[in-house]
Amino acid sequence: MKHIILMTAVVPAMFAGILFNNTPIVADDELVPVYLGTYTGGEDGAKGIYLTQLNPQDGSLTEAQLVAEVPNPAFLAKHPLQPRLYAVTEQGHGDGSPVHAFAIDPVSFALTKLNEQSVPAFGACHLGVFPLPVYTPINSPTPDGAPPFVVVVAYYNDGATASLPLTPDGQLAPYQTLIKHEGSSSTQRQTQAHAHAVYEYRPGIVAVPDLGTDKVFFFAARPNGAIEKPLASFTELAIPSGSGPRHAVFSQELKTGFVLNELNSTICVIAYGVEAPSGILTKPEIVQVISTLPEGASAENNYTAEIFLHQNGRFLYASNRGNDSIALFHFDAATQRLTFIGTTSCGGSFPRSFDLSPCGKWLIVAAQQSDLVTTFHIDPDSGRLTPTGHTIQVKQPACVLPIMVEP
Repeated sequence: MKHIILMTAVVPAMFAGILFNNTPIVADDELVPVYLGTYTGGEDGAKGIYLTQLNPQDGSLTEAQLVAEVPNPAFLAKHPLQPRLYAVTEQGHGDGSPVHAFAIDPVSFALTKLNEQSVPAFGACHLGVFPLPVYTPINSPTPDGAPPFVVVVAYYNDGATASLPLTPDGQLAPYQTLIKHEGSSSTQRQTQAHAHAVYEYRPGIVAVPDLGTDKVFFFAARPNGAIEKPLASFTELAIPSGSGPRHAVFSQELKTGFVLNELNSTICVIAYGVEAPSGILTKPEIVQVISTLPEGASAENNYTAEIFLHQNGRFLYASNRGNDSIALFHFDAATQRLTFIGTTSCGGSFPRSFDLSPCGKWLIVAAQQSDLVTTFHIDPDSGRLTPTGHTIQVKQPACVLPIMVEP
């Protein structure tokens, strides 16, 4: 059996309370800013990143306002500690696909461009912001303050993963690492590697689902912002052939991961390896494969897109493009198994993105081909979704990101 050796890292206790997607719980009477990434183009098309605000009392949304003109900001991510927002330009131009850094105004939530960096790879489709490991000599005190951070980006077209360290004020430094994935799989869309997303698997370990190779690749982050294959450990996890892993959720608290597969509309439930007293982490294993569609429904013209685990750890949601629905599962932490509950129509066509409100009461869906952003109420006992009737129009919405910024 292959193993992974965990790095010795010091990460401040402040991260223990950060929930999935780096979104803290907030008061029920505060409007929640929600940034929307879009696909741009054409005179009547979207122009960049938009801002709406969610009313946590009734699930309504304010009219979307353009806050940053940037081409094809198809995915967004917020710094876990600073008022900083990061965006990819998916199609790219010139020498590659640029990554953008913005400062968030803590009162108006307007965006101010800080800088951008270009990476010589195309098809930037997803990014995340992660703390870097901080090494200390034996018997030395723990360093004060927050650790440095790194932005990690997945490039679909070139099948690559890049790392860009952040300066102390949250600007992007030049890229430190660009790793090209290798491999292919069994369908026409899998003739080469297609990195599709990046997630923190464990502190200091980044997981990258790759649609083209039917694998999840793992990389170790280093204090200088570089990423590399972990030494003397497993570096990849094979997903069933023809699945096309796209997005995922990894819960260190539940010792479980959920990999959403675009090409066959399934979710692979991943059990974390067991950590030995020596610090060795065994290879994770697939313990369940389950469909995102109701029994009898065909996956032929359906393409899954986004996946999120509710803050309570019991409800899992995934979006179906084609079936145009949000699938609900119940998760049993004791058995590490999902139970399919059902699907709810997303209220539009092609739900490329959705997210949960920080309070856990609302689900916000971007129906890309309908130019709609819609909200649903989440039943606290069952997790079932009920349409609120509240929608706003945004051209080609591609990413939904609710955030909170401390003044």
